[in-house]
Amino acid sequence: MRFRAAAPGSSPTPITVAVCTHNRARYLDQALQSLWAQTAPSSTFEVLVVDNASTDDTPGVVERARAAQPNIRYVREDELGLSNARNRAIAETHTPFIAFLDDDAIAEPPWVERLVHCFSALSPRPAAVGGPIHPIWEAPRPPWLPDSLLGYLTVLERRGSSHLDLSKQFIFGANMAFDRQALVDVGGFSTALGRIGDRLLSGEEMLLLRQLHARGACGYYDEQASVHHHVAAARLTKEWFYRRIYWDGMSTALINIELQRLHGMRRAATALRDLRSLVVRGRLWQMLPGVGDQSSRFGARCRTLAALCRTLGYLRAG
Repeated sequence: MRFRAAAPGSSPTPITVAVCTHNRARYLDQALQSLWAQTAPSSTFEVLVVDNASTDDTPGVVERARAAQPNIRYVREDELGLSNARNRAIAETHTPFIAFLDDDAIAEPPWVERLVHCFSALSPRPAAVGGPIHPIWEAPRPPWLPDSLLGYLTVLERRGSSHLDLSKQFIFGANMAFDRQALVDVGGFSTALGRIGDRLLSGEEMLLLRQLHARGACGYYDEQASVHHHVAAARLTKEWFYRRIYWDGMSTALINIELQRLHGMRRAATALRDLRSLVVRGRLWQMLPGVGDQSSRFGARCRTLAALCRTLGYLRAG
């Protein structure tokens, strides 16, 4: 997708909040309501809903919200895929900054105000800003689920605020904001990665952050720019985690292939090196029955599966 650079002074508002959604009408209304409760005046930000080929009542939810709130726009993106929807949001935005809020997330009242503050007041100015993502458990958290796996559920709860090295310190997609021009400069989100329907391929955010880092950009984590994010009961099964980790391994392999230009024998050598590292340093004994508690054993199994799937990704990638 080709992006237009925003003309200087083309928008009186500093930031657009983009909510990309696909068949989540029952959550979307809550997300939008949280934006109307912001401490930032509604005149200082715009809300853009990108409907990614929804077949539910998403247009009706937006139309009812628009009747009460003038700072909301609606566009439809028929090419399915989260990266396609986010890139459409970038193309439709003319403000200096753009924030992304998941359609099943709820922003705390200071969220928009804190994001704008980070872009306008910090030095060096970050290209990317994120904050905490607290879980809204739709079913009890299983006793076998360790803290080390919460990231797969888009939970992020660091303490304190600080600048980030975007090569190794990341923000998550449920709560992230960018200098729009920085996104344009790297070409937006990779459409070879990211969710498409029920496929759990991911990594488009990580790739983008590492591309920003390669251009000398930094990020920022603001603990006051927080959101709450629904964790559906369907995700709280071991089967879901195994499937999610499979796709995460594939995604990580694709990212490394892209960034490190891994082709031919270099890709095979990387796969073999990862496999050897797993055997030598993987602490595979931690998976055995009777070792540790159930959460530590499940965490060890998932770490092993992630490494194996990453290795498989190097070998299977086209």
